[in-house]
Amino acid sequence: MNRGNNKLHLIIKMIRELKMMSREQVASEINMSVSGYSKLERGETEITVNRLIELSEVLGVDLFQYVNKDVQSLIDNLLK
Repeated sequence: MNRGNNKLHLIIKMIRELKMMSREQVASEINMSVSGYSKLERGETEITVNRLIELSEVLGVDLFQYVNKDVQSLIDNLLK
């Protein structure tokens, strides 16, 4: 999911930091290694829909609002 929106990983990192959560905490909550989670925050790993749902729950924020609008428009059109 991250390829369509190269800033999503930065938003996730910013929200995590604002919530004063460590990478270790978030990684543990979503059953991911710390190194794997760090790659996600750096934009080196794609963010799947399932992972985005997990992150939304852990961070207490609807991350789908930050998904690329073009991707969202495509999804909306496919659901019509």
